[in-house]
Amino acid sequence: MTTDRRPVTFVDTIKNKTTEHIDTESITDSIQSKLLKSGKFRFVNMTAVKQVQDQLNYQQNSGMVDDQKSIAVGKQVGAEFMIYGNLSSIVKKDGSTKDVYYKFTLKMTNLETGILEWSTEKEIRKTKSRSWIGL
Repeated sequence: MTTDRRPVTFVDTIKNKTTEHIDTESITDSIQSKLLKSGKFRFVNMTAVKQVQDQLNYQQNSGMVDDQKSIAVGKQVGAEFMIYGNLSSIVKKDGSTKDVYYKFTLKMTNLETGILEWSTEKEIRKTKSRSWIGL
């Protein structure tokens, strides 16, 4: 897919399906940054859509911007692919030991065809033992 060209993509915010507060916006930003640095993808910036709309409206309708120097509306490039995913967890307790299994799933869908083009997952285990003294 990325051999001959750099497809236009957007990354949707990763969903947090755990019971913990996890900054999934930061995870989303990291994914986009790594893919952009790979040189294989281009991205539309979905996090700034409202600000872009406001700026284009200002340029087109306020009367404050020279028509020859304003940005033409309707020239943006649409995304071809959407990257999205979720972070889930399973908690298992056994006596004084608590295991938390995190599963991170990431998928990419072709927006024109609806075909799931790619998917991956990673599991992480976090173990915590409780002290006998209660600390």
